[in-house]
Amino acid sequence: MQLAQQSQYRLPSRDIPQDNMGYLQDEQVQANYIPPPKKRVDFVRDHEDMRERDVLKHEEKKRAHQRIDDVLAEFQTPIFVALLFFLFQLPMINTLVFKRFSFLSIYNLDGNFNFMGLVLKSAIFGALYYVANTSMNYLAEI
Repeated sequence: MQLAQQSQYRLPSRDIPQDNMGYLQDEQVQANYIPPPKKRVDFVRDHEDMRERDVLKHEEKKRAHQRIDDVLAEFQTPIFVALLFFLFQLPMINTLVFKRFSFLSIYNLDGNFNFMGLVLKSAIFGALYYVANTSMNYLAEI
């Protein structure tokens, strides 16, 4: 009965590998094998290096956004003044000023503004610029 059990668990000769070179060249099969030391991983230093890289990347993005904000802040006032100037040169605004301030002598016989009309239009321009600039600054602080 034991013979039957042994033959039952034995490998047939066709399944036994004939080439032993793979075992002979394997370093771990040799007697008194000492594995090479593993590379030590310094997780703390790696984490600090990664953190420094992230901080530098964040600072660079922050500087880029700051430069964009500086350029926009620098050109905001000239663009706004140019837009107001354009609006005040439209015939619609001139007609509106003529109608609302017709009780003042602000235009000549040919229909153009005289000196007092230009002063009035400039004062309205300045007041509108002041109100818009003050309100923008107030909204920016909120």
